[in-house]
Parts: sequence; structure tokens; C-alpha cells
Amino acid sequence: QIEIGAFPTSFIPSDTRFTSRSSTATYHDETGILRTAPVNGARHGYKYDGRKWVETGLILETASTNMLYHSTKGSDLYGDVLAAEALWTITDSSTDVTAPDGSSKTTKGVSGTSGNSWYWQVSPFSYTNGTTYTHSAWVRTAAGTTGTVSMNVYPQTLAGGGAAATSITATDEWQRVSVTFPYNSSTANPYIGFVSPQYSRTFYFWGWQIEAHSGPTSYIKTLGSAVTRAADVASSVAYTREEDVTFIGNLAKHDFLEQSEGTLFFEASTIVDSDYAYNSFTLSLSSETTSPINHQSNDDLIGLGNNMGFGSSSGNASSLLWYINDASISGDEAFGNAGSGAISKDNPFKMALAYETNNAYGYADGTKVGATDTSVTIPTTSGINMMIIGGGNVGRIGSGNPHNGHVRKVSYYTQRLSEAEIQALTENN
Repeated sequence: QIEIGAFPTSFIPSDTRFTSRSSTATYHDETGILRTAPVNGARHGYKYDGRKWVETGLILETASTNMLYHSTKGSDLYGDVLAAEALWTITDSSTDVTAPDGSSKTTKGVSGTSGNSWYWQVSPFSYTNGTTYTHSAWVRTAAGTTGTVSMNVYPQTLAGGGAAATSITATDEWQRVSVTFPYNSSTANPYIGFVSPQYSRTFYFWGWQIEAHSGPTSYIKTLGSAVTRAADVASSVAYTREEDVTFIGNLAKHDFLEQSEGTLFFEASTIVDSDYAYNSFTLSLSSETTSPINHQSNDDLIGLGNNMGFGSSSGNASSLLWYINDASISGDEAFGNAGSGAISKDNPFKMALAYETNNAYGYADGTKVGATDTSVTIPTTSGINMMIIGGGNVGRIGSGNPHNGHVRKVSYYTQRLSEAEIQALTENN
């Protein structure tokens, strides 16, 4: 992420848009069925999280080739070099269960009664020494059963040593299993195979795939020859996230505000090291007419804020404040300031402002902020039309910036709480 500023903000995803793909490609839909997208068709996939299929968003993959010649068939196609298949009863083109793509044929394997190995030879292509490959396939058991099974790539080893194998507990739901390994030419060519220590257990296999990748990519169907899925082409443009300013409709129309009194509460912290959040109104009710991050003295406003920094690189010379302004009455402003040093970087603070006509006071961290104002007019609800969280400055205290930090809690009460109540509300306990 690259952005203008002295510190990193939260992650901003780029605006990525699918452009094209010169081949078909597969993806899981919301029901878990493996679908095929047409040439130049965007894919929005789903992934099973153990309970349900959840959306994973736009799929963008590099090109990949399934080097196996028959992705849906799993026995005797190229001979059984290890002569171990006799330990299993293998049925190609079984119609017992439906394949992950909704088709009717899979490979059925029933483990033997005396051994635990079955290996199947890979397609006759040349591996490149040192290149990483991934073997993958789907596996499941018969309905209502489970079974332990391991995919082996014999006699290769994993990058960190040890047998190139992945063991799973198969259920009657399809699971994709894979093994990733760097090819070592000093050992024999690898064979893709499944091993089960359980006798007379029924398994089904489908979707065999071998590709030169560090993990399995989306399924590539083959039938008699290797097939390449083309790369997804996409454009990515800069994306600007607006500042975190929250609006809640027209407050007056929804009877959100009490006309004559109320209390605002705000719990937050600031993350800046310098004066990047000074004069910040962190929570306010406003009639903002220009910009929600730039309150003006001609706006109706009831707000809480902080004055962070004052140009100090340490970020410790900071105050908490509250402010009330009726734009229709010149000079009728109420203002309270906790004074320098009231807050510091990364330390949470709690603020509250209770108000009614000629009676307004604020508290921060259990201490009163300024004096009670006994001559203030509360702006009418017909003027105030929004609540702003993390807004910017107000003309009363000069220029400023939006709140930079974390917000933990925001509360609005339709009555003016007593001083004892808001003191208890804001105490750090």
C-alpha cells in the first residue's frame, strides 16, 4: 500500500476489475457445485468453511496446465508399474455418486482385505529437476461412512524432507487433497496414489490434476491430452477511501433527537504521534452545510472533541473539549476545555457532554471539563440533521483534521444526565 501521509492507515483494497481470459475455467458456486465459466467470463467463487459455502470474491489466477491426460479416470490408463492395484477393487466410470461438477462418473476404489496400498502411474511427461509440482484429486467415501486415506507421491519427498504425502479423514462429502513437492531427478518418476490402512472401505476419486505450481489451482478438465487454463487478466486502479465519517440519516425526521436536552458519550483513543488530529470533533450533532469534516461557526453543533498535538512531535500536549453552538444567535457559544496533557497517544479516554438550555457541562475520564455553562441556547432539532463520528474541526477552535484513532463506544441519551451520572460514566474503571 502506498498513500500520502506520515503514517499508514488501515488496508485499502485496490479496485480490481476482470478484463479477459482466453480459455474456460472452473469455480465453485454457492451450492458447492463445480461450474465452468466461458471464455472471457469472470469467476466469483465460493469456498467451504466447514459449515457452509462462503463467497471468496473475484478469482484471478495465473495460467496453469493439467499435465494428466485423463483427469476423470484413475486406473490402468498407463499401466500399474508397482503391481499394487490388486489390493484394491477399482471401478472406473462408477455411477454410485455424483462428481463435484455434477457429472455422473467417478473412480470407485474398495480397499483390499490384506494390504493398504494402491498406486496409479502418472501421465508420460517429463518432470524438470528442482521444479515444484502439485498433485491433486477429489476424494470421498460411501454415504454415511468415513475413512482414513492418504495421497502419496512416491518416491518423492517434501521440500523439508519426509514422504510426499497428505492424509485426511474422508467423509461422504467431496474433499480436495493435494501434495506439493520439488521434483528430485535422482529418484524415480513420481506416482500419484492413495493409501488406506482400513480394509474393505469404499472410496471415490475424481478430478486428477498435476501442475507445475506451489499449490492446487482451479480444476482443469482433460480428456486425452494436457490442457492449459489461460491466465485471468484484470486491471487494477487506485482506490480512494473517504475519511471515516458516519451519517445517520435525517435525525429530526426520525425522531432521533430530543428537542430540549440530551447527553453524548464517546470512548476512543488517538494513534497519532504528532499534530495530525488536532482540533478534531470526534462525535457531534450538526447541521453541517459544507463539509462534514470542516464544521463552520455558522453550523448548529453539539460536539465532543480533542485537541491533539499542538504541533508537538511527541503527541502528548493534548486536551479534551466540548462545544455547543446555535448558529442563529451570534456569539452564543458554550465551550469547555480539559487543558493540555489530558490525553496521550494510544491511551483510551472517555468523554461525555450533558446539556439543556442554560445548563451544559462536560466530563472526561471522571473529571469535569471546564465550568457549567448557564447561559447557552441548545440548537433546535430542525437545524441539526446528522450525527458525525470522527468529523473534523469547527470554526470556534480554528483549523483541524478528522479524528485519527480507534472508536470503542458511542452513546446518545435523550435526557441530560446528572453530573454524578456522567462522572461515573466517564471514569476509567
